[in-house]
Amino acid sequence: MPRGQKIKKTAAKAKGGGAGNQKTANSPSTVPTPHTGTNLSTDDHYLDVPGEMLNGVPNNSIAHSTQLSEAVAEEQLAEPRYGLRARTSQNQHPAKAVGVSKRSREEIATEVNNKKAKKQAADNAKAAEVERQQQLHAAQIAKIAALEDNRAQQDRKLSDTFVADPAAGALPRTQDKLKSAHRVREQNNPIDGLQNDGHGGPTDMVVEESEVVPAPRKQTLTAAEKRAVLRESVLLSVSSQRASLDVALSTPTRLSAGTSKSAPLSGRTRTPASESIGFDDESGLGGFEDGDVYVNREAAIQGSAAGARAAAKQLGIKVSAGLLGESDADEPSVTPNPKRTKGVKKDKSFSALPDYIKPVVQSKIIPSIIEYYGTREDVWNPDATHRDQFLDLLQDIQSRIFPRKNQEIKRSDTVYKYCRQRFYEWHNKVQSIANNAVRDAMVERRDNDSLTQRDRSENGLIKWLEGQLASGAAYYGQPKTTNAPAKDLFQSKYILKTFAYHLVKISGSVLPDAAYPAGALALSCAAVQRAFEYYIHDKPYGVEQKDFSAKENAHDLTAEWYQGNVSWALAKDSRFENIMAAAMQHMREVPVAKRTIGANPNRLGAAPKLFEPPSSP
Repeated sequence: MPRGQKIKKTAAKAKGGGAGNQKTANSPSTVPTPHTGTNLSTDDHYLDVPGEMLNGVPNNSIAHSTQLSEAVAEEQLAEPRYGLRARTSQNQHPAKAVGVSKRSREEIATEVNNKKAKKQAADNAKAAEVERQQQLHAAQIAKIAALEDNRAQQDRKLSDTFVADPAAGALPRTQDKLKSAHRVREQNNPIDGLQNDGHGGPTDMVVEESEVVPAPRKQTLTAAEKRAVLRESVLLSVSSQRASLDVALSTPTRLSAGTSKSAPLSGRTRTPASESIGFDDESGLGGFEDGDVYVNREAAIQGSAAGARAAAKQLGIKVSAGLLGESDADEPSVTPNPKRTKGVKKDKSFSALPDYIKPVVQSKIIPSIIEYYGTREDVWNPDATHRDQFLDLLQDIQSRIFPRKNQEIKRSDTVYKYCRQRFYEWHNKVQSIANNAVRDAMVERRDNDSLTQRDRSENGLIKWLEGQLASGAAYYGQPKTTNAPAKDLFQSKYILKTFAYHLVKISGSVLPDAAYPAGALALSCAAVQRAFEYYIHDKPYGVEQKDFSAKENAHDLTAEWYQGNVSWALAKDSRFENIMAAAMQHMREVPVAKRTIGANPNRLGAAPKLFEPPSSP
C-alpha cells in the first residue's frame, strides 16, 4: 500500500465471513493489533500511517490479526480483571511500606493545628502555675511583713520602758540584786569564754536598791570574781540566743541581702534602769565602775601569755617550748612586738566615751556592728557602699538603743573612733581563734602517748598538718577516705571553733533582723587557712606572722572563699543552718587567745576550690 494511503480499519471474525458472523453497522468492535496489544475500534475512521508500516508493523500483519481465534479475541476484548493499572507488579509501593505515603493538605493542616493546640495548652498551664506561685510568694511576703510590723510595734513599746519616767505618785521600779552566786566563783575554775577586749564586762546591767533598804557598802571584787561574772554573762547570752534561732526572718531583709537567713542572735534582755537615759549622775548606779573594768592595752598584751599558761597548768595541760612557741617559764619567752605595746590614744579609750554610752557600748553597740558586717560579702571595708556607711550604721544603732535621745554622731566624736577601732580588732581576734584551734590540735597530738615518737616530733606534726589539708580535714567535718569522698563542708573543728567566736561576739545585738553571717564564715575559713600555712611554712623557721588585715592580702583571700565556696552554702538554707547549728555546739569552747599575729603573704596560697559531694544535704 503506498505511503499516505488512508486505511479503513475493519475487524473480522476469526472464522470465515458467514452471514451470522457479519458485524452490523451499529455494532462496533475492537481488534487488538499484533505486538502492541492496542485495540483498534471498528468504527469508520482513518489513521495516517506510513505506506509500508502501521504502528511499526508491516501492513500485511493487519490481515494476519484477523486470523486470531475467537477465544483469544474474546479474552483480549474482555474488561481487565483487576482494573486498569500502570504497573504490572502486585507489590505495595515502597513509600507505603515504610509509612510515608502521600498525605493530603487537609491532613497536614489538621496535624499542625493539633500540635499548636497542644503547645498553647501547655503554655497556658505553665503561665497559670507561674501566676499561682507569684501569688503565693506575695502572700507569704505580706504575711511576714505584717509580723514584722507587729514586732516593730512591740519593740517600740519595749523601748519606751527604757526611757519613761514613773508616773506621779507611782512606786519606782526596782529589781533584784545580783545573786552572790553570779559574782563569786572558785578561783581554780579558769574562764574558757571570751575576754572583753580589755574594757570590762556587761556594764549595762544596772543594779538598783529599794528606797526602803539603804544602799549597802560597795564590795570590791577580785580579778577571779570579775572573770566569773563575765563568764556567767556569756553563758546566759549563749543559752538565750540558741532559743532565738527558730524565729522567722524578715523577708525584706533577705531580699535585699540576696540570701536566706536565720533569726538574729540576740543576747539576754537587760532590766531597764529607773532613771532616764539622759541621766548623767552615776551616784545611784550599781555594778562596776570604770576603774574596776578598764585595763590598758599594754597590760593586757603583756599578761595574756602568762595568764594562758597559768590556766593550762591548772587544767593539767603540758606546755613546752618548740613548734608551739611556749615554755614553762612564768615570763614570756618572746618580747612583744614594740608596735603592739603602744598605749591607746585618749580619744579611742573607754574612759573617753560619754557617760550615757558606756553601759551599752560593749554589750550592744559593738555586737550590733559586728553582726551587720558579718553578713556582708566585704567584711573588711566599713565604708564599702558609701563614704558614711559606718557612721550611718552607728547612728541607727544608737537610735535603736536611745530612741528619745537626739544625739548626732560625727566622725570626730570619741564614740565613732572607739567603735571603728573595735571593728578592726574583730578581724585580728578571728585570726587568733583560728591559730589557737590549729595549735590545740597539735598539742593534743603531741601529747598522745599512743603515737610514735616520730609522729609526735616537729617534723611529724608538720606532715600531719599537710595531711589535714590534703584529706580535707581542715575544712570538712568528714574528710575523704579511700572508699568515700569528703562530706560536711565547713564543719571541721577548726572552722567551727573560729566561727563560734563570731556567734558569741554578736550576742546582745539590737538589730531586729540579720542575714546569714556568710561574710563571717568566709573570714573564719580564710583565718583557718592562714593558720595552717603559718604552722607549716613559717613557724618552724621562726618567721613571724603578719597582721590579719586587708593590706596583707587577707581581703582578696576572704573574697575568694566567699565567691568560691561560701556561696555554695548560701544556695540552700538547710546547708547554712546545719553549719550554724554545728558551730553553736562549740560556743562554750571559745578559747582565751592572746592578740592575733597574722600570716606571711608570701607563703599564703589561694583559697582551695572545695565542693560538696551529691550525698550531702
